[in-house]
Amino acid sequence: MTPLEKHMIGAFVGFSAALLFNAIAAILTENSHYRAIATAVEFIIAVTVAYDALYLAGPGFDATFLIGCSLLAGVGLAVHSREPGIFTKDNNKND
Repeated sequence: MTPLEKHMIGAFVGFSAALLFNAIAAILTENSHYRAIATAVEFIIAVTVAYDALYLAGPGFDATFLIGCSLLAGVGLAVHSREPGIFTKDNNKND
């Protein structure tokens, strides 16, 4: 791998760690708006990566998994933006 490719893999690992931290914080936070924003961030990144794989990486790149991640993030955004969290105390409130 070239140094740039190694750097991009390392950057992706960093982005993934930050998104995991954000997702865990969103699950444990007592605010449904924060959870919706955290899910929206996941959706934006998943769609961006899938778009890059489909249209910018060139022919022959299998983007099936990335498209699936985008669809899953979209469903998560739709669900979590409409209702409070399962593991939090605000699950009976509509804020």
